[in-house]
Amino acid sequence: MNYFKLSKIKFDELSTEVTDFIQSVYKNTKNMFTAASPWGQIIVTLINLSQKIFYYIEDSITEMFMTTASRPNSIRGLAILAGHNPTRAISASGSLMISHNGIIPNMSGPTITIKNLSRLKNNDTGLIYTAVFSEEELKLNLFQPGEKRMFKIYQGYAESQKFTSNGNLYQSFNVFTKLGLYVDQFMISVYVNGEKWGIKDSFLDLTYNEKACIIRTGINGGLDLYFGNNNFGLVPPPGAEIKVEYLLNNGEDGNIINSDSASFEFLDPGYDSQGVEIDLNEIFNIYLATPVNFASNPEPLFLTKLIAPNTSRSFVLANTSHYFSFFEKFQLFSYIDIFTKFDYARPWLDNIVYCLLIPDISKRYRKGENYFTIPEEYFKLTDLEKIKIYNLVEQSGKKIINSILKFVDPIFKRYVLYLYVKTWEGYNKDNVYNSIIERLSSYFSSFKRKDILPKSDIIASLEGIDGLDSVSLFFISEDIEKVISALLKLNTSDENLNDIPESFKNSNPSVVDKIRTEFKNYNNLDIDMKLRIIFSQLEIRQFAADYIDINGDIVIQNGTIPLFRGGWKDRVGTTYLSGLSKNQNCAVNVIFTKESSRQNSDSEIRYSYNKSL
Repeated sequence: MNYFKLSKIKFDELSTEVTDFIQSVYKNTKNMFTAASPWGQIIVTLINLSQKIFYYIEDSITEMFMTTASRPNSIRGLAILAGHNPTRAISASGSLMISHNGIIPNMSGPTITIKNLSRLKNNDTGLIYTAVFSEEELKLNLFQPGEKRMFKIYQGYAESQKFTSNGNLYQSFNVFTKLGLYVDQFMISVYVNGEKWGIKDSFLDLTYNEKACIIRTGINGGLDLYFGNNNFGLVPPPGAEIKVEYLLNNGEDGNIINSDSASFEFLDPGYDSQGVEIDLNEIFNIYLATPVNFASNPEPLFLTKLIAPNTSRSFVLANTSHYFSFFEKFQLFSYIDIFTKFDYARPWLDNIVYCLLIPDISKRYRKGENYFTIPEEYFKLTDLEKIKIYNLVEQSGKKIINSILKFVDPIFKRYVLYLYVKTWEGYNKDNVYNSIIERLSSYFSSFKRKDILPKSDIIASLEGIDGLDSVSLFFISEDIEKVISALLKLNTSDENLNDIPESFKNSNPSVVDKIRTEFKNYNNLDIDMKLRIIFSQLEIRQFAADYIDINGDIVIQNGTIPLFRGGWKDRVGTTYLSGLSKNQNCAVNVIFTKESSRQNSDSEIRYSYNKSL
């Protein structure tokens, strides 16, 4: 090694050093040691083998760390070692109502029996849904007038696999599933010799000889099933039949967007008292009782890398970061804010976890809808969705017994956006407008910041639109305009005081009198002079800065969500429509100012360059 220069540690430099060393020892030129010579071929072979060894060493080191790993198996394996169980897909769920349509088929007896886990097909999505009853079967009397029943449905269908126990301690089994389908996060059951066993999160949760096991997301896909060692969980006896039942689903594709026109049909038959099959679609009307939603795909790898370090090692929801990771991994929300409150006088507040969730609205769009056209109710959780979230938390078994989960409804602050756009010559402005709306809809649908909504991010999101040269923009706040509009109407009487929002008057009790006094000192004030008087007050400037800062960016206050919506008027009486319009004032106003010539632009660049020389 003394023959090599330690400063040359790169692989190609080392190989050059070897060649130079051989040439210096044997006093030969490079012509004698070429790749065509036997010695050269040996050296090239050794170089290629050595490169593979170095690549293997580098790859093995890279895959050892969560931040640098790239292979799915490595990321999932490291996450499991860290105590994180990657979340599987969650089936869309809802409720159906079936009612007898009056037709009596040729059958024995008055009763129709529908088996639990009967399959249905939705004619809109083309996917299979499974009926889940509280008992093994559902019985309906067709001779009873108005006979109808409601039951839960889950997207997907039930499947099972069987294994044989070898009686060993810590025995494990891998459940492989079909490609393109996902195993549901919760709909899993394990039976040993026909007896249902419990499912726990870790070995420490298993008690002495408890009939329970552990289910984890498989590193290679599917499920991994683990049994204990008798001290922690009972070991199935040798030869015991182990059956795993699970629900295979299609993830978020199972959500039914058009709930009003949802149409279902039974794929499995019903049975009369003699066990004869009856076509259920001929005798029942099927209605959607509650929306079928709240489905999600399996946890993506990038999210696993982010939240695995924040996983609770004790498998409990103990603080806000644990709750945040818990909700984030389900991919159901575009905005998550988890916080607590502290008050010496009210110590019980410490046990309340406040949760502000905005649903992922991009998964709720119907055909032709976008961020600016969907109903405002889409941005809030419904009561039914809150119940489903409560059930998710309870089913996880991680909630601390004395903690309370409380949902906080978001406070929407409405804004209007103005964009001044320059385009290149020869481009269709309608196409540019449509591209702008599409980009903005995508940006606002996935917006997650909790401090500001910057203009620079919006401009960056519009980069690359074909035909767009440059863009500038500004925001208008509904709350600011309401206050300014009311203050402009102030006079010597109190008749217009009711137009001023109570929240503003309560926080600024003296500013109204100040402005009204200033108005008295002048005669025939025009709107510009009134605005100068209004904005000369420090309280007004501070109030406006709580919504739009000095850079023109939207300031996001605690518990508030900026929403671009019309349906209100500004200080000069301009009405903004609630939807989108190319010709009228609305939530997004795109104003084309001029067309730029690429030829003139190039000549200006050349002129500036020559001038600088």
